[in-house]
Amino acid sequence: MTWNIKRSHFRMHMMGLLLLALIFTIFLSCSFKDWLPSQQGLREDSVAYTMHGLHPIKEHAESNQSSLHSLWRESLFVPSKPPMNFSSHQSEVAVQSISGMEASLSTNKTNDNTLHREMGVGEQLAPNPYQYLLNEPYKCQDNNPFLILLIAVEPGHLEARNAIRQTWGNESLFMGMSFVRLFLMGVKTSPDGHPQSAIVEESLQHHDIIQQDFMDTYYNLTIKTLMGMNWVAEYCPHACYVMKTDSDMFVNTEYLIKKLLKPELPPQHNYFTGYLMRGYAPNRNKDSKWYMPPELYSSERYPIFCSGTGYVFSGDMAGKIYQASLSIRRLHLEDVYVGICLAKLRIDPVPPPNEFLFNHWRVSYSSCKYSHLITSHQFQPTELIKYWNHLQSNKHNACINIAKEKSSKFRHRKLEWERLRTGMRENNVVNYPLFCNLSNKMFKSANFYSITERMGNFTSTSVGRFTNQTYTQFIQDVVSHNCVVIFSKTTCPYCKMAKNVFNQIGATYKVIELDEHRNGQQIQDALAQMSGARTVPRVFVNGHCIGGGSDTRQLYEQGKLVPLIEMCNPCCLNNAAEGSGSGHDAS
Repeated sequence: MTWNIKRSHFRMHMMGLLLLALIFTIFLSCSFKDWLPSQQGLREDSVAYTMHGLHPIKEHAESNQSSLHSLWRESLFVPSKPPMNFSSHQSEVAVQSISGMEASLSTNKTNDNTLHREMGVGEQLAPNPYQYLLNEPYKCQDNNPFLILLIAVEPGHLEARNAIRQTWGNESLFMGMSFVRLFLMGVKTSPDGHPQSAIVEESLQHHDIIQQDFMDTYYNLTIKTLMGMNWVAEYCPHACYVMKTDSDMFVNTEYLIKKLLKPELPPQHNYFTGYLMRGYAPNRNKDSKWYMPPELYSSERYPIFCSGTGYVFSGDMAGKIYQASLSIRRLHLEDVYVGICLAKLRIDPVPPPNEFLFNHWRVSYSSCKYSHLITSHQFQPTELIKYWNHLQSNKHNACINIAKEKSSKFRHRKLEWERLRTGMRENNVVNYPLFCNLSNKMFKSANFYSITERMGNFTSTSVGRFTNQTYTQFIQDVVSHNCVVIFSKTTCPYCKMAKNVFNQIGATYKVIELDEHRNGQQIQDALAQMSGARTVPRVFVNGHCIGGGSDTRQLYEQGKLVPLIEMCNPCCLNNAAEGSGSGHDAS
């Protein structure tokens, strides 16, 4: 009996142990299966190199990365192909192998190694990644041109090309001096409109088109510019100077050659100039045309670069910039990218002798202004021909009547104001305009700024009590005695934009450079309380704060700025007329 009980207990213990072992085995098996995918995921996470080291690339939801996907699809570097050059003398052009990131994405999966290669980390990118569809390899065979014009243009913009050929790109403009015109283009993104066969025929007629088989999109402007740089380095390495510009630009090539580059002097080297862009930060707004993903550029500031609307450089720089680009990750912002190449070369862009020579906006036309500038932006082909012809017919006496016209306008305005003031006195009305009485109407009521609409980055807010009446009084005195006042900083590009606007329309203005004024910080604090905005510039016209640089530009383009200035009363006009356009610090 005792033996049977012992055997029964033994069997129960054994069954319990077996059951525990089975449960433990099942638990281990399940845990191992759950653990494997996480390890696999860790193995497949890619990393990207930034200035701060190696970081994992996190996957984002599809809805949050449409802009980034589009940018990477159109602008990333693609594997190299055997170089094949087709001259424009050949009428048959193969367009079967259109290159782009779209094809690359469909055939390749990015891993750690390819990502490092595409980012340009420790490895050079392959040169000549695209094939020439149209080329002009013999353009410089007989001579070394003084100037080469590289003009970025879309394939379908035939009218723009023809307008440039008739005007500032006419190679016969300067007798005895050789300069070359070249249009840079890729391949159309859609088959509609201007066919490739028409471009081939155009090339056979004019011999001025360079085309490779990349997609001609905004995100590939860098590739287009580098194509031009490489062409100069390969086929025309002894050219004295090169200018890269766009097809919607007005370029005063005569002023460029005779006044800036000066053929009578020896050619310069390591020379690069244009409209300098300093201190610009990457745009992180995904909806912006100029959006720069942190994955592509992680620094907080771009190096100094020149606006892509038009910059000039010595012939030796073309090869240097192209070689530098082979070790730098491609960015879609062409002018920024060229600036990064210059920074790598340790070559700083040189400011032009006159800051108004290069303009990346449209300058209002007058023959006097346009005879003393190099670039102006946003011209339709018909406008380009019209204003070019007018400038050519008036260039020898372009400014002869400007002083007389300004003097006549000023006298006319003074007479109008005198009549107005006489009428006000006869009717027992206050004999000075509202805006000259700022101390009574604006500052004492703590309502310095009032504008009914929001413009640009300025936001109107209710004004609080001023903490320092001394600086408030200083601002009051300056604004009440000058028609136009700009509170500025010397390093601020938007301040420069505002000054350029007033220079274009010939208006005098007073400038207070806050970073040079001994009480600049306190004045800026007082301005912030008055206007509700701390940023500079703060621009005042006729007693009104009109906002910043972008707001000033917008009012000018809308035709509202000049009427504001013309409303200036006699006391303000007299004082403003005594000052200079550059302004001086009122300390």
